Amino acid sequence: MPLLSANNKGGLRACYITCPMKYFNIFLAALVWQSEAFSTLSRYHAFRQSFFDCSVGKRSPGRLGRICSSPVEVETAEDQVASFRREADRMRKEAETLERELLLRKIEAIQQKLSNQAWMQKNADKQEDLERELTFLQKGLESSGSSASAPASTSTSAVQPKFTPQFAETQVVEEKDLASTKGGESSSSTIQRVDSTRPQVTPETPPRGFDEEDLEVYIPVAEKIQAGMTNATTAEKLAAFREAPELQDYFQQKIQKMLVKPMEDMRRLEELKGEYLQSVSKVEKMNIKREMEAIEKTIEADGPFSYSDSIFINIAPISEQELTKRVAAIDALPALLKVLYKQRVGLAEDGDISLGIQLDHYEQQVQLLEQIRIEGAVTDENKEEPMQALLSLPVPVRDHLAQKYGLEDSSDLNRLVESLTTMDKDVEWSAIQKLVIASSASNEDYDDIDFIDRSRYVEEFYPSLARLEEVLPPLEDVELFLGEVLDSRSFMVRSRPERVVGGYYIRGYNSISGEEDPGTRLVERLSAKLASSELRDRIQFFFINDPEPLSDEDFEMENGPDQIIFLTGKDDDLMTNNADGLTKAGVNILGLSVMFLFSYLTVELRPYNQVFENASPADMIGAALPVFFSLLTVQVAHEVGHKIAAMQGNMTTGFPTILPSVATGLGGAITPLRSPPPSVKALFDFAASGPLAGFLASLTLLIFGLAETSTLDISSSQTLPALPISLLKSSALGGEMIEIFLGSGALMSGAALPPDAMLSLHPAAVGGFIGLVTNALALLPLGNTDGGRIAVSMFGRRGTYVVSTATSVLLCSIGLFGFDQMNALLTYTLFSILWQRELEIPAINEVDQLDFVRGLVGIGMTFLVLLTLLPML
Repeated sequence: MPLLSANNKGGLRACYITCPMKYFNIFLAALVWQSEAFSTLSRYHAFRQSFFDCSVGKRSPGRLGRICSSPVEVETAEDQVASFRREADRMRKEAETLERELLLRKIEAIQQKLSNQAWMQKNADKQEDLERELTFLQKGLESSGSSASAPASTSTSAVQPKFTPQFAETQVVEEKDLASTKGGESSSSTIQRVDSTRPQVTPETPPRGFDEEDLEVYIPVAEKIQAGMTNATTAEKLAAFREAPELQDYFQQKIQKMLVKPMEDMRRLEELKGEYLQSVSKVEKMNIKREMEAIEKTIEADGPFSYSDSIFINIAPISEQELTKRVAAIDALPALLKVLYKQRVGLAEDGDISLGIQLDHYEQQVQLLEQIRIEGAVTDENKEEPMQALLSLPVPVRDHLAQKYGLEDSSDLNRLVESLTTMDKDVEWSAIQKLVIASSASNEDYDDIDFIDRSRYVEEFYPSLARLEEVLPPLEDVELFLGEVLDSRSFMVRSRPERVVGGYYIRGYNSISGEEDPGTRLVERLSAKLASSELRDRIQFFFINDPEPLSDEDFEMENGPDQIIFLTGKDDDLMTNNADGLTKAGVNILGLSVMFLFSYLTVELRPYNQVFENASPADMIGAALPVFFSLLTVQVAHEVGHKIAAMQGNMTTGFPTILPSVATGLGGAITPLRSPPPSVKALFDFAASGPLAGFLASLTLLIFGLAETSTLDISSSQTLPALPISLLKSSALGGEMIEIFLGSGALMSGAALPPDAMLSLHPAAVGGFIGLVTNALALLPLGNTDGGRIAVSMFGRRGTYVVSTATSVLLCSIGLFGFDQMNALLTYTLFSILWQRELEIPAINEVDQLDFVRGLVGIGMTFLVLLTLLPML
């Protein structure tokens, strides 16, 4: 099995490939004919899948000389028996592990029910049955544990894997051993100087140089050509051999055979991935994943490439007896096939067959050496592994490699290493390397189906945490957090950290119970320990509920979502993703300009404008300024409410952004959070305080303005600004208050309104009415507006998604069907969908729920929003 290696150790830059020469031209033909296919690689086994996809029927007729020994595995009966035994043992262990996991889950679920007093009160008759079942399961767990600890029987027959090296820790080679090696050293002494701690690998090379199945086809063709072309040159015979019709058909069949099964496996794997992501059953997911892992192992074993983390592979030397046997076997082949074999391993026509066999045997190691690159200066440290690899090769193979790079022999290994690491390599291999690097550049976590399954819910419900993928903490910091910050008295960890986009899940139980707000107590304790740790500037955590929907099993057992500590890197700017200062300044200038223009139009479009027919622009601006400052007063009150709540909750906020609105002049404002709130209670207080303060200021201005308007005579009212009656009737609360102060016919209720009907109001009343509408809009449960924040606090993130979607559909329908005459609702909804659709950044503690009082406040604000935004009848 060939090898793909990606290594950054010692200055060596990824990535390295070995591919037997019998595969090389198949892959190269695919590269030549459809190299663009690599740009569409999926991140799951991308390189291997691209090889299968782009090789179908795409082969270069002129490059068939070295395809002639494509892989056909021939196993003996003993090999098959040993393989079956290993597979049976593996399946037995997997079944035991699965059974143990299921038992643990059942025991955990029953214990939770027994400890749930509320559930037990409703189901007191089931207590005895549950206790009996718990005892039975615990005995089963003990028996499964004893059987799992028993040593598994192993086969006495030693069977070498095809090519599955397991690299141990590399033993550092003494500096004296890295000195120049003289050509007089024997092969055996050279092998003894390499790292002996690394397991040896014995690649399977056919005794006669070609697969036996291939030789059954090649030998008759070669003998026929030799007999019929006695006077032709060797090059002409080779050309005729490669173009033989029998071989063309045979090559096509082998390629199809090599591709069909892997492509079917890949197709089935993609189907299983879809089924896994759609499943809501833990048992079903477990079964699907086992089938996926089996297919992955098949692809890994049968594919032309595999992976390693090292340049050096400790290939077992070929014995003199085996070498002699293979030389005799190849000498017995037709002369044409002997020449073809020499060309395939890189020898001239008169080259030594024994050297060719050694080159074939050490092919993977030689190919890795020919691809290494060293960035910067060549030092002893970054030469260590290439030197080990060279020392593992026999002297004739090293000499052949040195001559290929312009050296006389390999007596000076330092010079040979420098030649290997600095000279330009074969252009074909360089092109392949670039494609492999591009296809394998993504993190291997992204190929894990569990990672994908968990991460999609993080991206949907915690998008701000998903952005922290750029500052993902290293595993060393995660382990340090587990050791220094977490302890069983605060949080009982029940699994290893699970990788998700943006960080890690740490599942467990809050050990702090029996107190009010146990989540808050837990967060306070962990925050204090983290503040005294060296991790305080690198890591942050969030105590959340698992965003994944409940499985069928958990729903049936009435279990709640898992409690999770989400561990991630610390970068508040990246998490909040606030707009840059220039953009905010531009939007604020636009918002203030639109607000002033609206104020000016309330003066310009009033019904008694003949009073100001000869007024100067300064007089018009002076008349509009009271309206402008009334609107500004409402918004300042809104922001002051946010600021007070942020200070009490120890939160950092950004500078607010005033939103323009053509319909109302003021569309509200965005006050971003620059740091996560400590709890959902603090988030609720922050979100509710701004609109409540704005409502209070608006009602005060509206009542004062209406009272002043009601005391003015007709001539005095002609100097007041005016609003369209259709706008005033769009709010039941504001409209009813106007009719209470100005009379029941002030808004022409029940009469047909002319399109330009206006009502003159005191500037304070204009600001108060618009303030009611804008603060009510801010409380709509959309995205990360104040209403969206309140919804997250009250309903959780999954519930907020449902409420927000329903609200958006309702408001868009109202606007599209003409019930929103001023289009204020439709405009605000579209703005929220386009620019405010993300849910707010998470609170550090999102597990504890709101108290009863805050719940009542939330319900009360809901009725206030409905009264304000529903039109008058």
